[in-house]
Amino acid sequence: MALTNKWLSMTKEIFMVRKNPMDVKYKIAVLFPSLRRVSYRTLGYQIVYRMLNSYRDVLAERFTYDSVYSIESNTPLKEFDLILVSSNFEMNYPYLAQIIRRSRIDPKRTKILVGGITTFNPGPLLGMGLYVTPSDAERIIPILYETSFDVDALVDEGLAISPDIMNRVKVLEAESIEHDYSRVQVLPAGGKVKILLELTRGCPFRCRFCMYGNVRRKLLYKSIDSIMEDISFWKRYYPTRNVEIISSEPFSNPHVDEIVDCLMREGFYFSFPSIRVDRNYEHALEALDYVKNRTVTIAPEHSERIRRLLGKTFTNDEIIEFGKRLRKYKNINKIKLYLMTGIVGEDTNDLIEMKNLIEDLKRVSGKNIIYSINFLVPKPFAENLSVVSYENMETLLEIQKIIKRLFNANVDPKKAYVQAIMLSLIHISEPTRPLYISYAVFCLK
Repeated sequence: MALTNKWLSMTKEIFMVRKNPMDVKYKIAVLFPSLRRVSYRTLGYQIVYRMLNSYRDVLAERFTYDSVYSIESNTPLKEFDLILVSSNFEMNYPYLAQIIRRSRIDPKRTKILVGGITTFNPGPLLGMGLYVTPSDAERIIPILYETSFDVDALVDEGLAISPDIMNRVKVLEAESIEHDYSRVQVLPAGGKVKILLELTRGCPFRCRFCMYGNVRRKLLYKSIDSIMEDISFWKRYYPTRNVEIISSEPFSNPHVDEIVDCLMREGFYFSFPSIRVDRNYEHALEALDYVKNRTVTIAPEHSERIRRLLGKTFTNDEIIEFGKRLRKYKNINKIKLYLMTGIVGEDTNDLIEMKNLIEDLKRVSGKNIIYSINFLVPKPFAENLSVVSYENMETLLEIQKIIKRLFNANVDPKKAYVQAIMLSLIHISEPTRPLYISYAVFCLK
């Protein structure tokens, strides 16, 4: 189907796809179990939507938590042949349960297949009667199409997990991320929107606490030629010049310096998700300063001792050196830090060191420092270095008090507790499982 903006005046979105349901064979709902404004910043959801609509006999329409009616045609969710869910966060699970309930859908009659990185923790999804596939959309959607969107056929081929039988599953990873599906993104026509740029997929690091680096071992990166085509397309068709780089480890792309040069040359503003202080980041800082990006982000996580325990090898001295180098960049005026707590073996001295590091970084950099502190939540396929579990809310509340006293900051034990419930559901007995799901939903309100 040719790309067109003809619906822009009606929908106030760019590159929405609309088809006549009488002209297609399959009607597929693409559901993102969070807010619509968040869906625009979720590339996996965008890729699924674009891939499905590339087939002439397939109509794919979007749904988000905001409504049980499709964005494209206001069609009820229950009227679609199959529901594909793109999930990137365990906290989406309670929202997904609410959407299913509000839509009055029976998963036994209308099959629901969930994909995305969180499916490596399938327990809650299977408990809701849903099918799960951890494979990349680029690999699984063509197979779905060939099987006439028969989810049970995926189960038979070992590519999806059935809620009825806990079968083993194969994971098919994308062989390339150089495709047009990520280039053409549905975005609102106005407001502060961002185009998403995936420089790499996968991670070369094996941090002990991180699921992603342990399940996505294959590192893919986009070529400079492909990205230049992306930029040319965005410059022609999109009103925004704001690009958000969303890769887990963008500096693993060997062309990263050329890419930021191209973005600067074409007049794009851009940001990195975070910068590792043990990588070659100097050119990136120069580029961020040139486009007047006000904030850079790093993830020290904790004290140096706890950082080594987590599998991150850079030192406090390297963080301080990073701060010293930032002083010369006048447009960059803020450093954002990602910090964690609730780690096995953590003591007050570690937290005090973390606090001193913040103060030292502010002194040597001359920048404003902002930081977020969150509980480390255990993940599947990663070592459990967290004290968080569904059995110990009292411990989390004690940690919350210490963080408040030392940092004058609030860490939310409820969200950590809900994620612990989500991670533990597969081990919770069947009669009590609905109780824990209900409590998770209650905590989110």
